[in-house]
Amino acid sequence: MGKEIMETTDYSIFRSVIENRDIKEERMEVILGSIRKKNLLHLCPLLVSADMYIIDGQHRLEAAKRLGLSVFYILSDEILGKEDVILFNTTQNNWELLDYAKSHAKGGDENYIKLLAFCRRNSIGLGPAIVFFGYSKRHLKTIIVGGKFVFDEQKGVSAEKVLKNYRDFLARCALCQDRRYYLLFSSYSFLQAISLHPEKTEESEFFSKLFALKDGIQKFSGYRHCEAQFKSLGLI
Repeated sequence: MGKEIMETTDYSIFRSVIENRDIKEERMEVILGSIRKKNLLHLCPLLVSADMYIIDGQHRLEAAKRLGLSVFYILSDEILGKEDVILFNTTQNNWELLDYAKSHAKGGDENYIKLLAFCRRNSIGLGPAIVFFGYSKRHLKTIIVGGKFVFDEQKGVSAEKVLKNYRDFLARCALCQDRRYYLLFSSYSFLQAISLHPEKTEESEFFSKLFALKDGIQKFSGYRHCEAQFKSLGLI
């Protein structure tokens, strides 16, 4: 016999795990639109732990709140830790790397708090960002999901200088009639190549020379190929 499905309009009884991923507005719009057409919340109850933490259904709860509707839920016999709730959610839904990074940050991990702040300040994604801290793209998932990222302050300061020069350089490329330059230099391989030589790329002179020699840069198959072209042009 299945567990009893309970109903309430007292949304305050539910507790959220702070490290769980954020409410996604695009997903909320889909759920809200579906409910407005036909309210089937009773067919998809929330799963709640014995101490009222939401194990599954935070978006449905938020939708019910916004529409002033009853919440239907099933109460588990178990008291689960926050790690259990997160584990359940990551196996039930497609968590993105940003969800994991935010989860670590919400849990108080200073490395991820600083990483996310670094990404915001520099308008850069997690993938490109971590190469400036010595991590490779192929290890991105392991590093971010596993909570293994370490924010090196010195590398962070250096990376900010490089990225400022890079943004100025890319803006100049965007003004060129030939879009090939912008597409070439906005690639992940290019970012990885410049991250390997901060002693050069921290200086605006590197990018000034590169802009003057840009016609000599051919399409590259990876960051090593890009780095080799830097060497052939005498940039590094």
